[in-house]
Amino acid sequence: MQIDRGKARELHWLPDFYHECGYGGTFDGEDEVFFIGNESKVHGVVRIATEQGALVLWGMLVHPDLRRQAIGSRLLSQLQDYLESKSESCFCLPHDYLAGFYGQIGFQSIESSAAPEFLSKKMNRYKEQGLNIVLMERTSTG
Repeated sequence: MQIDRGKARELHWLPDFYHECGYGGTFDGEDEVFFIGNESKVHGVVRIATEQGALVLWGMLVHPDLRRQAIGSRLLSQLQDYLESKSESCFCLPHDYLAGFYGQIGFQSIESSAAPEFLSKKMNRYKEQGLNIVLMERTSTG
């Protein structure tokens, strides 16, 4: 199955997919969404948003029934090609146990003081909720 890409505003199924996966985050219609599947069965998605001038990876999810089938790795590989075409760094806030996964394409853990302030604040809110989150950055190669 191939990986497709579109703007979040074009993907009317995206809110339902996120809800089905238990994702409570929001998204902007201009976010770039990479996905595997089709309207009748979405297997996985990952989103790149531009927030306050920074690229941020959000909402990387694989359908619960399809996990452990390398869908996330395929999405990550496609995302790497996209990020290599960008001239700016990209940030993400994954669970700590996923740091190695995102590290496969060059994300590295950073101190919150090295990130945009809005991301540092978001990470602190997650930690206050008891989540083990790390702040990561993939520096631009372009």
